[in-house]
Amino acid sequence: MVEDVFAVTRESLHDGGWLMVLRGVVDLFTAPELKNALAEALASAPNRIVVDLRGVTVLDSSGLAAIVGAHRRLVHTGGTLDIVVGDHGTALKFKVTGLDQLMRIWTAPPPVPVPASRVAVPRR
Repeated sequence: MVEDVFAVTRESLHDGGWLMVLRGVVDLFTAPELKNALAEALASAPNRIVVDLRGVTVLDSSGLAAIVGAHRRLVHTGGTLDIVVGDHGTALKFKVTGLDQLMRIWTAPPPVPVPASRVAVPRR
């Protein structure tokens, strides 16, 4: 199925952070790709990363581990990691593991800042 193919896109936010939108299956086989994408975002020393999981069809412990690793690195530098979940099952994984106590979990529609690429510049 096409919707099960893992994909991650990254957009800069107007506050210096990143919006990472995930789609498809995040499991043992695709978690390394997620980890690399998060590492690339962390390399710019952002103040915040928003990970949007609303398009994820499967999220296993490998995917959760990649997210936790990014969270730890970000908190170490004073940043925050926000998670956007789209369904009860995904939210429950964060609650059962206690991760909802470490990072902010949002449900749709999330208070995600507008990406910098979409911010209108006023004309003079």
